[in-house]
Amino acid sequence: AERAVNLTADVLPTDDEGYLVVPPARQSVVAVVTAGNLFLAEALRGLPLAELATFTPSQYAALEAEERGRFDVVLLDGILPPDTPEGRALPEGRFVIFNAVPTSAEGLEVGGEAGFSRFIDWSRDHPVLRSLTLDAVRITKMTRVAVGEASTAEVIAETERGPGLIELATAEGRAIVAPFDIAATSWPFDLSFVVFLASAIDYLGSDASARLAGGGSRHPAPGSIFTDRLPRGATRVFIRPPSGGNEEVTPGPDGRIVYGPLRETGVYTVEWSGPSGPTDVVDGGRARRFFAVSLLDGFESDAAPAPAAELANQVVAAAGEGEIQSVRSYWTYLLMAALAVLMVEWWIYNRKVYV
Repeated sequence: AERAVNLTADVLPTDDEGYLVVPPARQSVVAVVTAGNLFLAEALRGLPLAELATFTPSQYAALEAEERGRFDVVLLDGILPPDTPEGRALPEGRFVIFNAVPTSAEGLEVGGEAGFSRFIDWSRDHPVLRSLTLDAVRITKMTRVAVGEASTAEVIAETERGPGLIELATAEGRAIVAPFDIAATSWPFDLSFVVFLASAIDYLGSDASARLAGGGSRHPAPGSIFTDRLPRGATRVFIRPPSGGNEEVTPGPDGRIVYGPLRETGVYTVEWSGPSGPTDVVDGGRARRFFAVSLLDGFESDAAPAPAAELANQVVAAAGEGEIQSVRSYWTYLLMAALAVLMVEWWIYNRKVYV
């Protein structure tokens, strides 16, 4: 019996809906460390920040590590971040550094002062620079910087005298470095300077928020293993899949949780008792965090028969429906013909015996 097939039916409804998790909006907490730079204070005053604190270098160095850690972004004018006990020049945190270059562990080499210079090229697709035009900026003096071959530093803006803006990234820290004193440039008098500061704070601050919130992706792919990091001290951690129910997971000593593979699409909820991150939702004494799983792979969503299959050593083309039916209709006749030949041969064989 033949079964009717509805060729217009949706054979993969999983990809019909998409899910998106948007964390609550959060303004950055910014610190400025300077011996007295009027340009930075004036440029930052008009930005929509949750808090703007100003310190002298000695005041900032005297802060406890926990107090320094509460700032999303720290702007350093002429100084470097305090070294960690391991001796790294770029410790945990997010920084914009003017007129100083971390060199101890970042693969950068300082080569003395350079004279007049200007920007000649910059990364126009970088989040900090995509809205900027820097060709009008003039720099009276700057520090020559060479990027070592083994360095992970990325030059995002180039001047006539070498790198003008450099992005550094380590496992704990990230920084945008400008190897010149902004007071020795025309940049503060150009609108692009305010746009640069706003973009840098937004870029680094968003990265810091993601780090404080755990660092895990809010939109993992179906079938993947979800990892996230909860605040230290989180207990009684449960994950609720889209279909309901609660599955308890045990966080590691650093708060990391692992869950998966993710077999459903939809919104998952992570819930725990204890401290919460800056973008977590607290309700009834329990903290919640959400992540969404959507099937966004066009190749996987294509459920139509493929015209060909690529094997290891050949490409096999699919046969049409008529061709498959014609092969099925002849095999019985071929079998009957083969059986008839065998019967004739057996009859001849027996006739020879009797003769």
